[in-house]
Amino acid sequence: MSLASVPVGASAEVIGVGYKVVRSGDVAPMGFHYQVSHECRSLGAIAINLVVAPLHGEVLIKDKVGEMTFGGQSAYSACNARKITGVQVYYRSAAGYVGFDRYVVERVLSTGNAELIKVNLSVR
Repeated sequence: MSLASVPVGASAEVIGVGYKVVRSGDVAPMGFHYQVSHECRSLGAIAINLVVAPLHGEVLIKDKVGEMTFGGQSAYSACNARKITGVQVYYRSAAGYVGFDRYVVERVLSTGNAELIKVNLSVR
């Protein structure tokens, strides 16, 4: 369902779709992916594969060493602010583009388990 086809008063449907707002032309960090044990150690490399490319921009996938950021209620929150090796995903729209875009990546864990991550974007 496109946002343009949502009837007036159906804002709950729009909220359920979910999207991220990014600035046109900027390189925007979209997600830092890693796999960690309860002891705050890496469980191995994660692969991020682009499955569906955005129509109005590009997805950049780079290895990165960064801090873990689990929510306060997470059993892993004690790992926060520690460094870990992972994969950072970025999105950059085409220069001057304003509107909606989307892409899909596949995240493959060291165990072989995988999931598709669909990202909807509002480029402003």
